[in-house]
Amino acid sequence: MFGLPTRLRALVAVLCVVSALAAGVVAVDFVDNERDPSVGAAAADQADRPYAVPRTDRPHRWHDVDRVGPNRLAVADIGRDSVFVVDTRTGERTYEWSAQSAYDLDSGGPFPRDWTHLNDVEHLPDGRYMVSLRNQDSVVFVEPGSGVDPAWTLGADDDDRILDEQHNPDYIPAGGQPAVLVADSQNDRIVEYRRQDGSWARTWTWTDDAMAWPRDADRLPNGHTLVGDTNSGRVLEVDTDGDVVWAIDGVGVYDVERIGLDATRNDTTPADELGLENRPSGGAATGSGSAGTPVAGLVPPVVRNSVGFVAPLWLSTVGRVAAVTGAVSAALAAGVVVGHRVYRYRASGAKA
Repeated sequence: MFGLPTRLRALVAVLCVVSALAAGVVAVDFVDNERDPSVGAAAADQADRPYAVPRTDRPHRWHDVDRVGPNRLAVADIGRDSVFVVDTRTGERTYEWSAQSAYDLDSGGPFPRDWTHLNDVEHLPDGRYMVSLRNQDSVVFVEPGSGVDPAWTLGADDDDRILDEQHNPDYIPAGGQPAVLVADSQNDRIVEYRRQDGSWARTWTWTDDAMAWPRDADRLPNGHTLVGDTNSGRVLEVDTDGDVVWAIDGVGVYDVERIGLDATRNDTTPADELGLENRPSGGAATGSGSAGTPVAGLVPPVVRNSVGFVAPLWLSTVGRVAAVTGAVSAALAAGVVVGHRVYRYRASGAKA
């Protein structure tokens, strides 16, 4: 086999068998998906929609927008790591805040390629801007004219106990003790923090066994919480007892909104006032999300969620592990063959 010695032939054979078995697992997932209307039909429906926009590579620039007034928009500029306000009548930028005014370049991710990954901005009733800096694991509060107020910053760079690469924080005014509901993405959970005695205190945590890199959570006027769980491909609604009252599977979701509600953020209530039931360590999953399988617990969240982000929704956690294992095995087999040939070529040249 390829002119390899006996031991290397045996190693390559084993790697090829592993790769073939992994391909078989992926094929089984694919066949199961074809038989599952809740996943296959949803994916097909999504693909057929004329307004569907495919995922694009960098450089993309604007990650979020929020209305400031009738003619002004606040824009989260991920390319410039900044927030700006634009007058839609003239195109003039009337205000701009740069993350460089508050953070060192050695924080977060690599500068300038993906330093802050600034992914959300929200204009608050008091005139401030709430900004999510994903790669700094922080939600900051920016006062026009004075910048970030450190006493209000929720999270800290690389302190994963508070937040870890969060998305879409949702501000709940609640009088003088506001709360922030956050999709704590890399921690695979939804959390809520509330101002108490001049600092942030966690007042609610929710997850289930299928939760995998959630990227949005909104409090509804009835006290329920609407969640978009990206890598499990689910949209779900959690009631005040911590139970899932409905879920949609097989959708690639980033942001979720309940349409048709005649309500504002002032009509929402913090978790501790509602007496929401905590579920900090998972529970029975609702829907077809597969992140809660036993294999998932063996894989670090950063690896699991990175693979889950690029993997098709129909591929289960076992299938994703199999796909990675098969790819690595195939690459190692090819490396052994090519490496041995290079070795033989160099050895024959040395003898000549």
